[in-house]
Amino acid sequence: MQINGKVTCELAQLDLSSHSGVEAFANDVVRQKVCIHSFYVNFCWTHVACLQLESAAFSNAVFISNAGTLHPLGRFDCIASKVSLAELSRQIDINLTSHLWLSSFVAAAFQQQISNEAVIVNVSSLAAIQALPTWGAYCSHKAARDMGLATAAAEGAAASASCSLAYLNWAPGPMDGNMQTVIRTDPAVDPSLRDWSSKALADGELVPMQHSADALAVLLAQPPQDRTWTSGAHVDFFDEPVQAAWKAASAS
Repeated sequence: MQINGKVTCELAQLDLSSHSGVEAFANDVVRQKVCIHSFYVNFCWTHVACLQLESAAFSNAVFISNAGTLHPLGRFDCIASKVSLAELSRQIDINLTSHLWLSSFVAAAFQQQISNEAVIVNVSSLAAIQALPTWGAYCSHKAARDMGLATAAAEGAAASASCSLAYLNWAPGPMDGNMQTVIRTDPAVDPSLRDWSSKALADGELVPMQHSADALAVLLAQPPQDRTWTSGAHVDFFDEPVQAAWKAASAS
């Protein structure tokens, strides 16, 4: 798909639980020698927007990693009896391994191809910093993803980097989507969480996806010197600086 005759958007299906598939895909992008503009990973699909070979490189870029599943759900002491080690490993590959590897790959690519600023975003969760009953695997994945980008931020950009590189762990809030349906209906979910989700839906307290996306866009548009967030930090949709910046941008 062409955008303004300058950018080619390519859709590629990618099973994030396949080590060889993820590596082959990434190496394919390198061999094409295209400049990555945006790289969005969602569940087992990968969406890549690349510049045409003859186009000049972008000065700014963003990578958003949103891959994730809730499963396996249930008490921590029941995980081994519910799923095989192979299946648990597959879920870890989808939720964590592919995220860490692809984030590292994109971080290196951005520092070679982008001339000004780049940001790598991990779509995080309250579950990364708060234990939620029956969500042991999900909480573990999210906490590890947060720490991965926090560590990358502590390391800083490579000495040879062509751009500044920041990392953001973005908790989008409890959005009104398929995940909330699972929380309300899956019997493996702790009853208190099922009740909370049902009440939040009934009371209109779930976050519309567009609102969360708009708030993230506001943060990403902030110049480095004016950012209300620190590279590597865990930032939540409901944080006061986020709400203030989003509402100010919406009012303008």
